Amino acid sequence: IKPINADDRSGLSSSTTKVINKIFGPCLPKHLAPIELAKIVFAVENPPDRKYISGVVDQLGICLPGINRLYFDNEYFPNFIEESDFEVRKWLSKYTYLKQTMPRPKGYEVFDGRENFSCKNVSELSKLGDRVWRCIQDKDILSLGSLLNKVHDAQKQMIPGHESNYASKILRGIKNNHLGAKLMGAGGYGYALVLSENPE
Repeated sequence: IKPINADDRSGLSSSTTKVINKIFGPCLPKHLAPIELAKIVFAVENPPDRKYISGVVDQLGICLPGINRLYFDNEYFPNFIEESDFEVRKWLSKYTYLKQTMPRPKGYEVFDGRENFSCKNVSELSKLGDRVWRCIQDKDILSLGSLLNKVHDAQKQMIPGHESNYASKILRGIKNNHLGAKLMGAGGYGYALVLSENPE
């Protein structure tokens, strides 16, 4: 893995990384299970007086190894976690890239009051998640690319601020030349996850 100096406010969990560095320093401790580490980081990042909850996907994404599927049941933390095997991770890494746009400007709010968390929208995103997981396990990169675009669109349907006008133009160009793309993290701006057989 080649480290990068990721921009803040760009969808790569920079705030969670800072919390981890504050608690543990530059390396996660080995004597605690990854799920326990994620719970500690989640608790520190979300004190009782915090206005917005920082979603547990950030903490789990950093602390858990591999590619994971999280099952939630009316709780902040998943009640079940499924992990892909090493060969699947190795396969997916051949097609996965990041495209840097620009960090979210100060004052830009992803959640701006236009959100629509209807049962229909939430159910659609959940079904897409199931299909994405199957494509990853089946190593079907073409279908996965198409689904990645649909996941992004479904997130935008629920949260219009997930895609700014600036990012929209960039994503359109990526989708026209590669298999699929979606903005990372909360969205708006920042890095895009790109699936491509030819990243140049």
